[in-house]
Amino acid sequence: MIASNGPEGWAQSGFTSFYHGTTLYFLRPYGQICRVDSDCRSDFGSSLVLGSRHTYTSLWYPGCTCMISRVDGIEYSRSWFNVFAQWTRPFEPEFMGETGFQGSDVPGSPSLHTNYTGLGAENYSNDTVVAMPCTMRGQISFSNWHLLGLGCSNFDLWAS
Repeated sequence: MIASNGPEGWAQSGFTSFYHGTTLYFLRPYGQICRVDSDCRSDFGSSLVLGSRHTYTSLWYPGCTCMISRVDGIEYSRSWFNVFAQWTRPFEPEFMGETGFQGSDVPGSPSLHTNYTGLGAENYSNDTVVAMPCTMRGQISFSNWHLLGLGCSNFDLWAS
């Protein structure tokens, strides 16, 4: 997820699990003001196969002055707004698991961790993606999940 440094919005990509066991891609551009309902929406891609690996990105593209969220290089969602005109800088890259439903929201278990690799951030000056610097590692909450740091751009995550 890339987020404003204020309350204005975010763009995110990843996956979500539903209570009946279906896991889908989840992508959402969000601006504080929605022109129509479809501007503040969640786009869901095809069902995911358990154990499969995917690449999720939400990046700025100067050609469209928008954020584009992709899964495995395929575009699923595009913001209608220019984040540089609407969001507070500096932007914040965030990696998170939402734990409203502890048993399904965070993937992995104590015996089978989920490994996240290749975390990166988009460089403001030239729009290149660089490995996540250790200095960008911020607040970590362990109330409903556990983290094993394997480096600044790799970690294991699992639910309690």
